[in-house]
Amino acid sequence: MVVKSWILALSFFSLGIVEVLSDAALLETVPRITVQGKGVVDAPPDEVVFNANVEKRSKSGKEAKEFVAVVTNRIIDQLATLGIVAPDVSTVGFGLYPVYEYSRRTGKSYVDGYSCFNRLRIHVADIEKGGKVMDEVIQTGGDDVRIEDFNLGVSDIGKFETEARLKAVQNAIGKVDDLLGGAGTTRGRLLRIKENPSRGYSMHRQPMAMMAEDMEAEDGQEKSSSLKLDFSVTKVVAEIEAVFQIGSDQGES
Repeated sequence: MVVKSWILALSFFSLGIVEVLSDAALLETVPRITVQGKGVVDAPPDEVVFNANVEKRSKSGKEAKEFVAVVTNRIIDQLATLGIVAPDVSTVGFGLYPVYEYSRRTGKSYVDGYSCFNRLRIHVADIEKGGKVMDEVIQTGGDDVRIEDFNLGVSDIGKFETEARLKAVQNAIGKVDDLLGGAGTTRGRLLRIKENPSRGYSMHRQPMAMMAEDMEAEDGQEKSSSLKLDFSVTKVVAEIEAVFQIGSDQGES
């Protein structure tokens, strides 16, 4: 088996389907076998991304906007002390809108104030610092900030995609050799290979738990509370379909 030929075929997956034989008629006439291959690789997450949404409702739009600006800037300044600056912290949403209430007496709606929000997207390159960063954001923003859209990420996901694809090819080859070996024949040329789904992989994240860990002072009194992240790996899955010639017409295996 020449492993390099399978690796070379992988480089063409972005085109969708690879036909090793250029003669389509030959592909239909030679004895062939079709198998599915699957490769799974565990990719440990190494980064954290989440949104911090600062929101305030006030009687006037100006007051709501100014309050949100103050709290947002305070959070940004605190993140800077932790080494998190642009582009790892950025505004991804902003809004200012009237808040309507319904009057039973008049039967009409009226403006009862204004609400303003500013949504920050925060990227923490070191997953071990994720809990501490969220702590700082919550403590700085107080009741006016919410943590949303928390996600774990893998910074170099491409490396694991390639490994999963190679495992999928090896899995397909192993299946063919088992089937044909049991039937008393051998595997011939690779006729066709395609990756499924079209993106080449699917992401499966196991549930992640966040726990508040109480820290106690020496006198037994509660001192502070810290977020501890309990996370699982990200599974990168590659699935392929491969068509091989049954037997070799050139004495190759």
